[in-house]
Amino acid sequence: MKPGRRFDLRRLLLWPAMLSGLATPVCHAVFLGSCSVPPVAVNLGPYSPLAGSALTAQSTLTLNCNAGVSLNASVGISFSGGLSGNALTRSLKQGGHSLAYNLYTSNLYTEILGDGSGGTSRLTGTIQVQQLFSSTQSWTIYARLPAGQVVPAGAYADNVSITVTID
Repeated sequence: MKPGRRFDLRRLLLWPAMLSGLATPVCHAVFLGSCSVPPVAVNLGPYSPLAGSALTAQSTLTLNCNAGVSLNASVGISFSGGLSGNALTRSLKQGGHSLAYNLYTSNLYTEILGDGSGGTSRLTGTIQVQQLFSSTQSWTIYARLPAGQVVPAGAYADNVSITVTID
């Protein structure tokens, strides 16, 4: 190479793709950081089968990220079906007994949180991280337990896993 000329590696990498007529890009982004989500508890409180209305509650899910470079990243958060195995029919369990409930994207209780398939929705957003600093993004999760379910007294619980995808 002649002195004073710059070598552009990007052109070198893209030439084979352009010559072969590929329509897909050959470059991929890599997230150079880490993210964490502290445990989230949604407490519906005491339940009475004689109550005439549903129990509702809300909690906040917070995503904490840091990175070695400044970036804006799209975030998607999926929710498992919990102990029931199905996001559309979640249940709180105690032994062999269960209470139907679900998690929602809003206090309208129409969009069920899941993996985005089969009639469920994921939480989405954008997180902006400044180089060497941490950043947070928060979402409110809404829970609803319908009235009129007759079950024995006791502590009922579910364990829902989340998956965070950074694009």
